[in-house]
Amino acid sequence: MSIEDKRKFLVQHLKEIIPVLSEKEKNENLETMSSSELEHFCEVFETKLFSLEKKANEYGKDAMRVMVTANDPGAYQALKPVIDKLLKDERCKGVQALVSGNAEQGFKNDFGKNFEQHKDQKTIMSDIGELTDKFPVDVILGSVTSKNGSERMAMASGKEFIGAKRLVFLFECWSGVYEGFLNDDQRENILKKIDAICCVDEAVKTMIHNNYPEFPEGDIRVTGTPTLDSVRVDNPEMYINEARKKFGLKDDEITLFYGGDISHESAEMYGTNEKMNEKTWEYTLEQVARAAKEYPDRSFAVLLRPHPRDPNAEELFTIADKISVPSNLRIMRADRKTTGIQEVRYACDAVASIVSTENSIAPAIGRQGIFLAYGENLGGKIVDQIYSKTDQKAMTDKEKLLHIVSSPDDFFKVLSTLKRAPFSREEMPIMKQTGSAAERVVDVLFEKDI
Repeated sequence: MSIEDKRKFLVQHLKEIIPVLSEKEKNENLETMSSSELEHFCEVFETKLFSLEKKANEYGKDAMRVMVTANDPGAYQALKPVIDKLLKDERCKGVQALVSGNAEQGFKNDFGKNFEQHKDQKTIMSDIGELTDKFPVDVILGSVTSKNGSERMAMASGKEFIGAKRLVFLFECWSGVYEGFLNDDQRENILKKIDAICCVDEAVKTMIHNNYPEFPEGDIRVTGTPTLDSVRVDNPEMYINEARKKFGLKDDEITLFYGGDISHESAEMYGTNEKMNEKTWEYTLEQVARAAKEYPDRSFAVLLRPHPRDPNAEELFTIADKISVPSNLRIMRADRKTTGIQEVRYACDAVASIVSTENSIAPAIGRQGIFLAYGENLGGKIVDQIYSKTDQKAMTDKEKLLHIVSSPDDFFKVLSTLKRAPFSREEMPIMKQTGSAAERVVDVLFEKDI
């Protein structure tokens, strides 16, 4: 690819690359960049390949080598506990990771010291070919991908090009059954190659089966999501106190965690308003301000956490500054530069977002989860494409802490009933679970002789 071809590619995909750049890099002009600077930007955007080979005394006789893939932060959050288990499991003799975007950043932070990065050839395909020729892969574990995620290549060509004997797909979330590479033009081809799909619960299994009836129902395995493994804490009462203390929250302050989306991606995928995320935040905050005015004896706080890949994240804070709020409402920055997601989860009493996984995680720790399915070409268009009306009713009937609101007024009604969330582990379903989803996913990887 020539320098000018690279320049055109980066300009075309600028919105996707911005979230993984430094503040200084975000202000650079692609049109005037030198060749070396362009090479750096391409390096940030590229899929990366890492590997770790265990010592001979760390694995058993018939141990296998596993390749894992991730692109988005949600997928990586589920994948991390699986990698941890693989590194300790005698059935695994090595791990290769094909990662990009925010997942690559997380992987390097968590495992970079022990894994070796491979970039010896001109293309990532050449690097994969060279590595897997030397260290053949037995099993590939793919996760939910974004539009340009690395899973597409790994799952579509994993058996032919990489030589894997088994493909497993980790559907780690509660939504998006209609999304990802399973819904592209290679759907039929890829589904034939996948040996098993791991999913969260029976409800999600039913949704997967309804949407992909050609895939054998018996190979859709309910393992739970490893995402929840990392959500569980040993002492929730103490953790909640510490998390709220970090934000300076008062004991009686009702706290909402707002999780942002990405407007341009939703517009491309679902045909929503090009300012969907910004408008949803504005309408939602207006209703919180309304509640604070109507209930002056209560204290409210909003923890604002934009999506980590949102190129317009700062605009949400600008919108917040423009809205008049009463003295019993505080808006606080809770982005990834400020605090970890775990602290935000436990500090809040409710989560509100369009279709973030955090909506579904919330009830597991006794918090309310609110899907902002507003009209006017906003989140409702996404929710209705991801969940059928039957699925939506089943979700809210099954879980009383989940709400799907179709308008700002409906959101206000839910907000008006909010109370402080429980501190006690007895009121948090996740604290009662035994074993881990990561262990069950690893068992599926090594389930059959290959």
